[in-house]
Amino acid sequence: MARKLTPERQKLRLDAIRLRQELGWSNRAIMVHLSLPETTIQRWLHHDSIPSLSHNSTPLSLNNIYCMDCLDGLRRLPHNSVDMVFADPPYNIGVNYGDTSLDRHEAYFDWCSEWFRAVKRILRPGGAFYVMHYPEYCAYWLPRLRAIRLTFQRWITWHYHSNVGQSPNNWTRSHRAILYCVKGHTPKTFNGLADPQPYQNPTDKRIQENLKRRPGVVPYDVWEYNLVKNVSQQKEPTPNQLPEALLRRIILTSSNEGDLVVDPFVGSGTTIVVAKQEKRQYIGFDINADYIEVARRRLNGL
Repeated sequence: MARKLTPERQKLRLDAIRLRQELGWSNRAIMVHLSLPETTIQRWLHHDSIPSLSHNSTPLSLNNIYCMDCLDGLRRLPHNSVDMVFADPPYNIGVNYGDTSLDRHEAYFDWCSEWFRAVKRILRPGGAFYVMHYPEYCAYWLPRLRAIRLTFQRWITWHYHSNVGQSPNNWTRSHRAILYCVKGHTPKTFNGLADPQPYQNPTDKRIQENLKRRPGVVPYDVWEYNLVKNVSQQKEPTPNQLPEALLRRIILTSSNEGDLVVDPFVGSGTTIVVAKQEKRQYIGFDINADYIEVARRRLNGL
């Protein structure tokens, strides 16, 4: 049974947490500053329950999803504690996600910059950040991501076939963009062959030799996955449900078993469901209680 900390030790523990979360100090720097053994610092800063600095908020547990604003949730996570973040935020195009406070164009991008900064703070060095939208929005996002020194790695195109969304005076949209960035200069994890793309011309003799060594190649940056359509048995009563195969490729490539994956906009819960299936830790947020209910039901069904 853990011993109860004295008021003086509790103050030191909160100081250690503050130095880690707000300033990003290393264990060794905190140890020297507070004149405490490194084993004590390690014990205080490594828990299944991630401590919050607010006395008025409940600590966040791993492997859980929360009905709360993403900025509130991200602020409660420790500095340098997350291995991968995937975000598919509200699109600001008139779809009702349960919050209509961000209709203005500039206000939307300012809000995005705010939670981009929160994502950067919680990512470990080399941690991966994937964020999805239509290409014209990603074009606005890219300079904002660079301004906060997230390193852009690749512009990924997700192409899908659809019979809806036909326009009488413009080309019909059939893809979304995914920006892949990392904190720092290089990714800490990139399992490029975790979900390989099949070789072209598999009957070619040279390709057959390659197939003896590996089943395919590191995927190119244009991916084809079907939408989760309204007639699908997997479709949940939420807009913009993402296919599990798309999230599986991202999670397998940019995290390892036991790593922590965070989704600030849980929606129907696909990110969280795949993270659990692939033995990753997870935390997610959404302001819409109905979406949280759907995501929890999916998790409970695994």
